[in-house]
Amino acid sequence: RLKMSGPIPEDMKENLLKISAALKEVEENVRKLAAVNVSELSKLEQARHHVTMCYAMSTQFWMLLKINGQDTTNHPITNEMARLKRYMQQLSDLDNAHLRPSTKLDQDAARRFIGHNLDSDAGRHLLFPSSSASDIHTTDSPVKSRNPFVKRNIPPTAPKRSYPP
Repeated sequence: RLKMSGPIPEDMKENLLKISAALKEVEENVRKLAAVNVSELSKLEQARHHVTMCYAMSTQFWMLLKINGQDTTNHPITNEMARLKRYMQQLSDLDNAHLRPSTKLDQDAARRFIGHNLDSDAGRHLLFPSSSASDIHTTDSPVKSRNPFVKRNIPPTAPKRSYPP
């Protein structure tokens, strides 16, 4: 503890009162978190609760080290807090998973795209003129491919080039 030889300056008193009020607020919030019945929460909420509690305790320990004048740059608590921040980010990503675009194929758009590239008069594909519209969906194998562009036994359109070694 520091011992002061004279009265506390007014600006320092104001700062000390602000710090004291902030510490009381932190203490109240930690008590509220500790009073939560975790068994009533969903698994995701339980994970968020545990990470929040760990981060709060780690932050308080980090503040204690700083107040006592210790260097925290190489202290293990810094790595622990970074790890907890990564967990918090992962939990946030899980919450926002429904906002990410889906990788589901839009079948109507695929049909429009394929149909738009078919020459409706001749029944020929505009990008692959040697194949007709009926050839695109047929295969020689008994198992039908899910890819409408796969066609088996297509003769090569250009001779393969051999490159010098």
